[in-house]
Amino acid sequence: MPPFRFACAVGWFLCLTLGAPIMGALAQTPPAAPETPEAADPLEVEMMRARILARLGMIEEALAAYRALLARHGDDRRLREDYAELLVDAARLDEAGPVVDRYLADDPTSARLRTSSSSARPAASQRSPRSSPEAR
Repeated sequence: MPPFRFACAVGWFLCLTLGAPIMGALAQTPPAAPETPEAADPLEVEMMRARILARLGMIEEALAAYRALLARHGDDRRLREDYAELLVDAARLDEAGPVVDRYLADDPTSARLRTSSSSARPAASQRSPRSSPEAR
């Protein structure tokens, strides 16, 4: 048998013996995940929209979006933390103080709320009547 025929015969034999198990294994593998992303959580989408509004400087619209979300999903921890942080970042400390205190009473373990609380407190203490010039 010429060498070329021998190589062809060996290749054919390997294809038959190894090809069948490989094809069987390929047939048993689960189908690949669809290439389209899964549907996003509607709450997460609305929170992202509110964050984008805030980053664009549309603070009133962002606050309105957060308040609407809080009316529907008031027990969501991430939502309350985001809302409190937006109030502090927007320098609405008169509103932020009671909101952060109320949320901290519900969830004292939240590091984000404690940070927001500490950010809101120094500014509030600077505006206290004792430090104002009229009180002296």
